[in-house]
Amino acid sequence: RNALPQVTITYRTDGFEALIAGLLKGHVDLALTYDLGMDAGFDRHTLFHASPFALVAPDYPLAASPGIELSDLANFPLILSEEGLSAQHILGLFRHRNLFPTVAHRAASLEIMRSLAAHGEGVGISYSGPSTDTSYDGSPLVRLPILTPETREPVVLARHGTGPENPTITEARKTISAVLKR
Repeated sequence: RNALPQVTITYRTDGFEALIAGLLKGHVDLALTYDLGMDAGFDRHTLFHASPFALVAPDYPLAASPGIELSDLANFPLILSEEGLSAQHILGLFRHRNLFPTVAHRAASLEIMRSLAAHGEGVGISYSGPSTDTSYDGSPLVRLPILTPETREPVVLARHGTGPENPTITEARKTISAVLKR
């Protein structure tokens, strides 16, 4: 707001597919998202890389580990996000290593995933979420970093089109990038 006081800023939270559709239709000028599902028709500026983590109950077999490899998780039931690209992406990470874990649950929200993991229903895998050690119902939860380097994902500021951008969009992108770039 300070950098572009003449611009009306509207925020929107959506899934990958809806953000991409919004960019394609011109309803969204810039999207802060993971670099998933976008083809060469999108201009992307990497802000930072995010690493996934596993969520387990304190008495789960993996809970005492300081960090785990993706291959360590292949023999445990997984709890994945119900969102299409998210689940496909996580399963693709396993398949790329010729690992085929069992999906025990597909959670409609991050908090359902956290609650299922806190109650020992399997291992939740996520790239985002609160770093608190309890689920919404107050059950304890352990967050373990997944150490496999190939699981890191770029977080990008994206727009549709690779040609010259509108000067206002350019300024907004530069301002957002300066604030969020790590």
